[in-house]
Amino acid sequence: MKKLIHEAHRRSLWQVLGIYLAGSWIALQVVAQLADSVGFPDWVEPFALVLLIIGLPIVMATAFVQEGVAPTTAGAGGSSEEDATAVTDSDEFVEAPAPASTSSSGSRKLFTWRNALGGGALAFLFLVAVTIAWIIMRQAGIGPAGSLVARGVLDDRSPVIVSEFESSDETLGRAATEAFRVDLSQSPVVRVMEPAFVTEALVRMERPRDTPITSDLASEIAVREGVPAIVTGEINPIGSGYVLTARLLAADGEAVLASERETAADVDEIIPAIDELSKHLREQIGESYTSLRADPPLERVTTGSINALRLYSDAIEAIETNGDVDRGIALLEEAIEADSSFAMAHRKLAVELKNRLEDQSRQDEALRQAYRFRDRLTERERYLTMAAYYEAVTGETEKAITAYEQLLERDPNDNWALNNVAILYGDLGDEERQVEMMTRSLAIDSARTLAYTNLASALMQTGQYDEAEAILDRAVAYLGVSPDILRFEAFLAELRGDYEAADSILSVIESEYQGSLFWRSFAANHRASLDGTQGRVEAALAHARRSAEIARERDLPGEMLEAELSAAEYEAFTLRDQGRAAARLDRALSNLPLESLPFADRPYLRISRLQSRIDRPDEAAATLERFESQADSAQLRRASIGLGFTRGLLAEAEGDFDQAIRFTRAAIAESNQALGEMVLARMYEGAGQSDSAVVAYERYVNGNEPIRIYWDRLFLPHSLERLGQLYDEAGDAENAALYYARFVELWEEADPVLQPRVNAARERLEQIVAERG
Repeated sequence: MKKLIHEAHRRSLWQVLGIYLAGSWIALQVVAQLADSVGFPDWVEPFALVLLIIGLPIVMATAFVQEGVAPTTAGAGGSSEEDATAVTDSDEFVEAPAPASTSSSGSRKLFTWRNALGGGALAFLFLVAVTIAWIIMRQAGIGPAGSLVARGVLDDRSPVIVSEFESSDETLGRAATEAFRVDLSQSPVVRVMEPAFVTEALVRMERPRDTPITSDLASEIAVREGVPAIVTGEINPIGSGYVLTARLLAADGEAVLASERETAADVDEIIPAIDELSKHLREQIGESYTSLRADPPLERVTTGSINALRLYSDAIEAIETNGDVDRGIALLEEAIEADSSFAMAHRKLAVELKNRLEDQSRQDEALRQAYRFRDRLTERERYLTMAAYYEAVTGETEKAITAYEQLLERDPNDNWALNNVAILYGDLGDEERQVEMMTRSLAIDSARTLAYTNLASALMQTGQYDEAEAILDRAVAYLGVSPDILRFEAFLAELRGDYEAADSILSVIESEYQGSLFWRSFAANHRASLDGTQGRVEAALAHARRSAEIARERDLPGEMLEAELSAAEYEAFTLRDQGRAAARLDRALSNLPLESLPFADRPYLRISRLQSRIDRPDEAAATLERFESQADSAQLRRASIGLGFTRGLLAEAEGDFDQAIRFTRAAIAESNQALGEMVLARMYEGAGQSDSAVVAYERYVNGNEPIRIYWDRLFLPHSLERLGQLYDEAGDAENAALYYARFVELWEEADPVLQPRVNAARERLEQIVAERG
């Protein structure tokens, strides 16, 4: 203290001002840092600023009064320089030229450096004491400082329903509701119920799925579903600005548990105002100040553009409520055009494109943009975005799983994370865990079609067909018929070998959803595979042509090329007409050169495999080399399974069956699918290992992959035919007859070009029956 007083006394008035302002800035930085790390209320920083402002005139008055005052010296003799600057314990000074007046002496006694510094220290100690008392009262639920959770009004992680904000502008109200829901969902002390939960409740209430969730309806749902609280909001125009109000109400809608109000100068200030509304409401509920400061502000979570937020909200409604994915994707693209840094819109666009198996290059770019702006997302969405990026763009499955698991540590009931990580577990071969986590996901949120179809798919893959059928029946009962559910019903019928039922389902999709180019494309592709599996050659190729035409109408050149490749594969493998397949491939690449497509959309590996099958190993090797030389490390990692199969087929075409088997077995082990077993079986045959070929063929035939129909058009008839022949050659007449019979039944109505193979199998089957009785 003496040193501080000494230094203050020897400084000029302007030096004191500069030192005080610098010290004040440092003090405010320290308070701000403590507020962020420890978690102080919002008023602590302004309070500290007020204290410093009050202290400024006191310090300047002290400096003014004390300027020019000399200290009392201790000796009677001449003074030295050290004596002239000495400070007495009493901090009393006398003016050198003349005795001080009574009034000036009183001022000097009042405005001393000891009093100024001591008073400042006491003021800040008072601030610390008040802050600690406030935090203790808040955590203990005492008085006005007590939070709702501390007072026992709400439990920690209580579910709440957010009703739609009331506004004269409907789109503005919907956008504000979505923004508020996103921001409130960051809170670790409450759990905002997803729109899907509300939709499920509406279904049980026999209300239309798109019924607006007013405050009264939200209250009714809360009472029915046992949700303890709802959040309501209003946006009222005042002059050129707006007043925004949010209330947390008890489930019955009567008792107001908390309320907040903010103002916005214009429409562009609504998002920051919503951020403040949510922040203060979360504070009243009981969220820690540290957590509140850790979250990014809302304008970084969603978008700074209210127009982009409106478009995003409309897209969510189109996709999740109305099932209109085409319109939803168009709206998401408009939202991104309005705000190119809109991370949530980029991520949602990538997810919908992936679900439709469209434009790998667009998916990659959308996820790259979402990942680039991931810091603008909520914690939950940030983990979801990182996982999607690692899985789809970089091919780092383990990193994707880690991101999902970190999200599940934060919230074990996050159904999106449960669903997505379950798919990855299935890819790694952990089918039991996949079914377990998808079952949990459906139990948490049974109002999304995806939750049912993904669980049904996992059950199909484990051979639990009856259980899968029960899940799809539940989906229809709760949500009604949708094309997604019909699609998986078709997959299930095909796994059971009931192709007639699958055909009927496709007819329903074609007739009921003919207005959707996507579903028309799906039906055409699926019919091509279904007819191709049953040997109806001309019908299969006609569907492939229609698929290419729809792709042209949708302006998807990559899918046009894929349709031509599918037809060429069918001609090469099923018709065994390599010349016809080669001509189609050359024609397709002439009409649509690979260089005209984005690199991610160029099917290099599929073309290389086809070239191997039509006895063009040199061209196959060149195509493979073009891919490997141009792909980056992430693309190579993502394509590792396809690379394994491609290298295996190329080695087979070159006559190196041992190498072909090694490549293919490694690819099958990595993919954890039986679909590649048929390719491996042919290689075993080429290597003269008939017993191994039989095992591989049977693994393929008995596989349970839901989408196997797309491979069955090429491989199932051949596998059944060869199993019959191989068992016949081995002298096992019983198994030979079994597979001959299955092959004849499958191709009973095949086109004339395939009937010679059917007749040969039928004749041999009849001989075996005649010989064995």
